[in-house]
Amino acid sequence: MQWEARSSCPVCGGAGSLVVSKARDPVCGVEGEWNYRRCDRCGSLWMDPRPPMEAIPTLYPENYYTHAGVPPDPAGERSLPSRVWGAAQEAALRRFGYNGAKPANPWERLGEMLLAFPPIEREAPRRVRFLPRLPSGKLLDVGCGDGSFLERMRTLGWEGEGLEPDPISAEQARRRGFPIRSSTLEEAAFPPEAYDAITMSHVLEHLPDPSTVLVRLRAALKRGGLLVSISPNPVGSLARRFGGAWRGLEPPRHLVLPSPAGCAILCRKAELEARVFTCWSESHWVRSQSRQIETCGRVLDTRCPLADRLYGYAIAPWMNWFLRDSGEEVVFVAHR
Repeated sequence: MQWEARSSCPVCGGAGSLVVSKARDPVCGVEGEWNYRRCDRCGSLWMDPRPPMEAIPTLYPENYYTHAGVPPDPAGERSLPSRVWGAAQEAALRRFGYNGAKPANPWERLGEMLLAFPPIEREAPRRVRFLPRLPSGKLLDVGCGDGSFLERMRTLGWEGEGLEPDPISAEQARRRGFPIRSSTLEEAAFPPEAYDAITMSHVLEHLPDPSTVLVRLRAALKRGGLLVSISPNPVGSLARRFGGAWRGLEPPRHLVLPSPAGCAILCRKAELEARVFTCWSESHWVRSQSRQIETCGRVLDTRCPLADRLYGYAIAPWMNWFLRDSGEEVVFVAHR
């Protein structure tokens, strides 16, 4: 395989320093070693050298999580931190127009109180990917997986369709009743001004040229429409702490990881007006798996110990308040 050298930042064109060398695949065990550079200008990470476009599908073996999804952690779903966070999310949905009723029980009232804390207010609408209610709004979910997010949004009044390159996941989404394109984002053609909203959750980092893709997605948005992206934050506290063992790095499938500053640059290039911020609610999961990679070289268990949950729900929100770029994920909500 002839690998392609990329010495300049794919996000802003700046120079980069080598910060991770000889990283191995900690999730699927794909053979090889990979290097990452950090942009001296915007802080984004990118793989150098990187695989050619025709080789990228070979980096997603059959045991990749999009084929079967991540198994749930029942103990975590019943934990007190998770229940409290769920109450805040439900309160945020009411503010976004999805639930008109006022808080009716102590959990709901607690959720409303928690929204007074800025890091929680900022992130709680993540369940709907920061989309306000729009009855019969047309939604495109890029990288839709098995269609579970589209199904959630359908119950909230959206009309959804998806794009999913993994044929197994695409078929699962079709069984839920959604029209799904089974192709890569680079190959897909979209009608102009067709969608009220386009969402991408953990897609941007898989793209070798995110700038070009955002320009194409902007053209598919109606005027005033929203483009939302959620991706790993390469300048967050856990990325800084674990370095090459950070779960969000995921070599060799993560090609470009834009920083918050990098996401702002990408949106300006695409002529989008964006609000960029970082999220902390996945910190418990990422911390747990990063510790496994650091000690064992790979992810062995998807369950999350109590200590990591306490970090994620008790410490990470406060860090995100004082250091806004410290969150585990970087988000932009952009208007055309």
